[in-house]
Amino acid sequence: MKKIVKKMIFTAFATLGAVFFTACANEDTEWTSRGVAVATLNGVNIYEHEAAVFIRQAKEFLAWDHLAIHGAFEIDFENEYAPGVTFGDAVREQAVRFAATTTVFEAMAADLGIALTDDDLEWIENNIDLLIRDMGAQGLEDALSRDRIYGVNHLRSLHQNQIIFEYLVDYFLASEEAFARFEEYVPPNPTDEIIERAEQLLQRARAGEDFSYLVATYGQDPGMVSSPQGYTFASGVMVHSFEEATRELEIGEISDLVPSSFGVHIIKRVEPNPDEVMGVPGEDEEILAAKHILLSFPEHIPTLMDRQVEAILIGIDNMVAGGEINFLPALENLHLD
Repeated sequence: MKKIVKKMIFTAFATLGAVFFTACANEDTEWTSRGVAVATLNGVNIYEHEAAVFIRQAKEFLAWDHLAIHGAFEIDFENEYAPGVTFGDAVREQAVRFAATTTVFEAMAADLGIALTDDDLEWIENNIDLLIRDMGAQGLEDALSRDRIYGVNHLRSLHQNQIIFEYLVDYFLASEEAFARFEEYVPPNPTDEIIERAEQLLQRARAGEDFSYLVATYGQDPGMVSSPQGYTFASGVMVHSFEEATRELEIGEISDLVPSSFGVHIIKRVEPNPDEVMGVPGEDEEILAAKHILLSFPEHIPTLMDRQVEAILIGIDNMVAGGEINFLPALENLHLD
């Protein structure tokens, strides 16, 4: 599964706007020797070179926050960020939160006996080798920098953490019992919400509310603006489900919900206008006419797995933010420059 959902998981992380994958290795240290541990969070060691990345990201995070509030990007770490809290303290606290969220995945995996395989590590190295071969070492460094990735070892760590998370997804989705702790965070299916809204509009239309008003107020077909009296059309012009639903109605009758590739339609058959026929009708063909309320489906409809992955991310983030997953007040002695 991990190669298949790789893009999906990165997309989910970006959508949430959270920093989960931030650990990096020292550029001068082999990955198998991670240096000096400066803190332990969730039972996972944080090494000095990794903590430096958390600090850097926390500084950037708070600097942008400061820019939004005060109109200035530069911050003085001795100044007050909040009552009784300096910017320096705030940076350290934010860095710990980034570190805590990252180590949660590694800690959970360790508890479940989940670890990277030799094949995983080989895949990561082959992937990096291909990038270097295609872009050159400096070209890759420049590209990573533009994407706020701090060197090849940081990229290596991103891949490792990503695969660990994918293994966790496999585990939590393997059974209802394992996934139960995240069930409450599953976002609703957007098509379900659209259908619910359409059902409400259908009830209003059938209760006698002005159909043209409902079309103009809630409909999402721009063609109805230029054709407020409805479309008059020959066979084959409209999508099949729309045409067939219209054909089954009497003049003035309102359809049930009619799904199509465009979304959900509520159709009212009307008298045709022979001067505005769309298409070329065949001999003795019945000309149809209808106006409709269209509620469009989104361009991308997330699958159930998309939404379950998002639920796991949200659930773990909430555990960290709410203190359910505890982390130590670490990184106090790290330099901020």
